[in-house]
Amino acid sequence: MFSFLKRKIDYADVPLEEIKFSGEDLFILMGGLDTGGVALPIDALPWEELEHGDWGEAWRRQVVNRYASTGLVDEEGRPQGALADAVYPFAKMGMCITAFANPGSKDPCVEMSIYNGKASILKTAPGGAGFTIASAGPEEAWASAFAEAFDVCQRFVPAERSWHGDYLMEPGDKGMNALILSGDRDAARNMAARKGFDVAPLMRVIEQVETSRVVDAVKMEVFDMRGAEPTIVTMPSGSFVVPVPENEDAVRVRMKTLTVYPECGWICTETIAPREGLPADWRDNPEAYQYLSRFFSGDALAATDLFDVVTDVRDCPKELGGVPSGQPCRTE
Repeated sequence: MFSFLKRKIDYADVPLEEIKFSGEDLFILMGGLDTGGVALPIDALPWEELEHGDWGEAWRRQVVNRYASTGLVDEEGRPQGALADAVYPFAKMGMCITAFANPGSKDPCVEMSIYNGKASILKTAPGGAGFTIASAGPEEAWASAFAEAFDVCQRFVPAERSWHGDYLMEPGDKGMNALILSGDRDAARNMAARKGFDVAPLMRVIEQVETSRVVDAVKMEVFDMRGAEPTIVTMPSGSFVVPVPENEDAVRVRMKTLTVYPECGWICTETIAPREGLPADWRDNPEAYQYLSRFFSGDALAATDLFDVVTDVRDCPKELGGVPSGQPCRTE
């Protein structure tokens, strides 16, 4: 009887990693937006309502009503215990990795945030009904947690030998991904000759992709905001972090987009990083500086851990006109 009434979920009986949070829940619990925009993209916020305090307070009451009785939050909606540990790395100026359901998608579905020795993973729940969040554990477990969450755990096959090449792109250049997927060997040889790198590794991956029945590449984005100051939005309902750097800190931020071919042990990377001749305000007109603001790389991974490569957001090499950002990176 009355089966049509919606039963209130008793979250005390649900493991933290299985709780499906709403984007509004996570905005309150994280104290702002997640960097990757998985739970709440910046353009999805009802800014006008938030500035008047209506939605912010409503979201906070919603969090308290749902979770306070479980001990996950206190009476003010502040996360406690395991939930506090899980949300800690988000809405911080650290490092963030996102992946997409497919290479053509514009909406990320999984995010790993790393900050101050802590890492957590945020995922779109099956069916798109909410989001799950969980700690990635101690640092020695991060690589395995990443591989599982980003669906490369059992798929990554090391290349026969390691190879790395950096290069610049110019208008009219055909990108490395396009060369790989089209199987255009002549264009690949031409690119290698013009950019000055060994074409043999690129030819091998072209052949692997060509003979493979399914090309299931994984698209990822990595944001490295360490050292930059965030934007703080103060509203009647509280102060919240928007993980976008203040203008004077924008030069510190680096970002890269990766296309990973797990079965081939191959990665194509586009990295936004400072280069000579790039004005300080270039982000106000990024299209005008599309090529001056970035460099490109190809990598065949034989022994290097994929997680190490993904989380190493490098400065542009000096030989390509790179300017040190002052940010830490393992590879010079």
